[in-house]
Amino acid sequence: MGELIKKRTIKVKGMHCENCESKINNALSKINGIKEVKADKAGKVYLKYDLLKINLENIEKQIIKLGYELSEEFL
Repeated sequence: MGELIKKRTIKVKGMHCENCESKINNALSKINGIKEVKADKAGKVYLKYDLLKINLENIEKQIIKLGYELSEEFL
């Protein structure tokens, strides 16, 4: 089975420190299908993921479960 790699940046509200970055990086990196994740305290999460294994909606739900809000602002 192949891969269909997608890059995406998600704007997240409530990330203000290195602990926030670590929390998101650690949680998302454990999800099957996520190839790369880098959160920054400026409120952005950079992702590279396999569309054949996970979709953006499920990734966003995981961020919300961690206690953060998604920004309506598009990047």
